[in-house]
Amino acid sequence: ACRSSDAEAKGAAIERWFRRCEASGSSPNIKTFNILMNAAANRNDLNATEHWFQVALTKGIQPDSAMLTLLLTMLLQNGDEVAASRWYSAAKQRSVRLTNSSLAG
Repeated sequence: ACRSSDAEAKGAAIERWFRRCEASGSSPNIKTFNILMNAAANRNDLNATEHWFQVALTKGIQPDSAMLTLLLTMLLQNGDEVAASRWYSAAKQRSVRLTNSSLAG
């Protein structure tokens, strides 16, 4: 339980940081979202990883191979094969090359 609340606190702190950056006029870019998604993945927080991916899309960010590979890896590690298949198909349609050879096959 302590570890879970620790992860939630870190996630909330990251969300506050992101909102402050936006409020100050900073525009997030693909590197920003890769960092946010990696931070969520390092906490094994699938919901936050998906959240930042969705926020990136709503901000008009075109996902790159790092973002898609990270999302697919998190989905597969958490047993969500349906969502992973959907995003894999989307990646192929966008001609995004995946970085993990086990996913690119």
